[in-house]
Amino acid sequence: CGVPTPMPGLLCVRARSEDIAAIAEFWRSYYKGSDWSYDPAAGIVETLVATYVHDPDVLVYCLWRGPALMGTIVSSPVGAVQMSHGGSVKDARVIEGLCVHPSVRGKGVAGFLIQYMDFVTSATHPLLHFWARELSYAPLLHTAISMQSYAYVQAKVAKHRTDCSPMDWSFF
Repeated sequence: CGVPTPMPGLLCVRARSEDIAAIAEFWRSYYKGSDWSYDPAAGIVETLVATYVHDPDVLVYCLWRGPALMGTIVSSPVGAVQMSHGGSVKDARVIEGLCVHPSVRGKGVAGFLIQYMDFVTSATHPLLHFWARELSYAPLLHTAISMQSYAYVQAKVAKHRTDCSPMDWSFF
């Protein structure tokens, strides 16, 4: 399939230490839901971002338009996962930190970032991505996150090789 290509003028690269402040400010401004947001206290978000960026097993990718940050995505390792039918997946990861600037929302950017992360992480071997949707820190039901997978295949019946074809992510 090749590397997914973003909209013209956008560049997707792995985050570096120099990007921590920009990512933290971006998340404070745009990474929130109707029932949660980051604590604006100085240093809290920077510490979280730095923890992600400095961990070699965590992948943080940024989508830039020149000096402006347009989107982020994070893939954190979970490890082996045992499924209910008895099959297991050796390498599972959680997609988090998916944040898109309001000016490019509804234009397929979130779908591109998911597709790009899937391309990067599956380059060495197949794995499973879960999606973590952040919830309010004081939810009605006591839980930290709600995990939902966007793909599920029974391990014992999955083909060992699957043809790759482009997917239209513009509906995201």
